[in-house]
Amino acid sequence: MKIGVSSYSLIRAIHSGAMTWTDAIRWVANNGGEHFEVVPMGIHLQQDESLVKDLVKTAKESGIDLSSYTIGANFLVDTDEAFEAEIVRVKKEVDVAAALGVRFMRHDAGTRPREEATIDRFDKDLPRLVEACRTIADHAQKYAITTSVENHGYHVQGSERVLRLIRGVDRKNFRTTLDVGNFIFADEDPVVAVHNSMAWTSMVHFKDFYRRPSTLHAGKGWALSRR
Repeated sequence: MKIGVSSYSLIRAIHSGAMTWTDAIRWVANNGGEHFEVVPMGIHLQQDESLVKDLVKTAKESGIDLSSYTIGANFLVDTDEAFEAEIVRVKKEVDVAAALGVRFMRHDAGTRPREEATIDRFDKDLPRLVEACRTIADHAQKYAITTSVENHGYHVQGSERVLRLIRGVDRKNFRTTLDVGNFIFADEDPVVAVHNSMAWTSMVHFKDFYRRPSTLHAGKGWALSRR
C-alpha cells in the first residue's frame, strides 16, 4: 500500500491562494507522501490542458504518482436526455484522467436526499446506476483505468448497496473507493463494512468523525446519519 494525500485535504489552502495546485504536489512529496489524488474543485481540467501538463510535470519532478482522479456525478436525473448528457460529460472526464496518467478514477453514481435514501428507492434506481457505471467503466478500460464509486452521501452508501452496484456492473475495472469513515452516515459499523468491502476495493480513504447522539445535534458543523 502507498500512502498519499488528496487535494481535497488541501483545498482550503489552494482556494485561499496560500498554495497552488503544483505547490500542493510538492507539499505532499516534502511531507513523505507517495501519491496525490486530483479532485478538481474550482478548476475545469477539460478546458485547461496546460494545467494538466503542469500537474503531470510537477508530479514527475517530485517523485509523486498521480494516482487517482475524483469527480462528482449524478446519473439519477429526470430525463433520458439529461442521463445521456451526464454519461457524455463523465466520459470526457475519463479522458482527462488518461491525460493525467492515473490508474484510478472515482466518480459518484447518484444522490438522493436523506429522507429519500430508502432501500426501496435504491432498488428502483439500481438498474440505471448499473447502466451508467458500466458504460463509464467500458470507456475507461481502453486506458487501463479502474473506475469506482465511493460509499458517499446517503443513497449509494452502506457496504451492501455499494457491492450490489459493483456486482451489477460486472466489470473487472469497476470497484469501490473505500472511505472507512463514511459508513457512519448509513448507520453501519465501519469495522464490519470495511471487512465486507475490502475484496472489491481499488483505493482507500482514511477518515474519522466525531459521533454523538442525535439528541445532542447542534446544527451547523454536524451531519445526521440516515436514520
